[in-house]
Amino acid sequence: MHVVDVLEDSLRLAKQIGYRIRQEWLGGSGGGGCEIRGQKCLFLDLSLGPDEQLDQVLDTLKHDPALAEIEIPPKLRPLFPDVLVSSKPSPNPSLATSESTSSSPGTAAAALRPFTKLEPDDRRRSA
Repeated sequence: MHVVDVLEDSLRLAKQIGYRIRQEWLGGSGGGGCEIRGQKCLFLDLSLGPDEQLDQVLDTLKHDPALAEIEIPPKLRPLFPDVLVSSKPSPNPSLATSESTSSSPGTAAAALRPFTKLEPDDRRRSA
């Protein structure tokens, strides 16, 4: 399986557990998951290649406890070895296809970023 295919499947998985995907040009200086006003967001840095974008998505998903609550598609399971396989069926049948025999694309980043929660700025609230 190609890196871009795995990236697309990982983004579908992120959406399935409630992430809003934001694809932004961040110049290689950011990206990853956060929570804004109760909404989980995943910022994908468009200045990075598919390998690094996949690392951003995987790092975010690995830190989200909601990942353990859903069925991870067989072809993505090798990317999440520390997550127990859920007994719940996947609501998205397109993700539950047969396992791929190709090697794992890219490597997960050495430094894992924690899931952060951003609070809205009080000055921006409307009365």
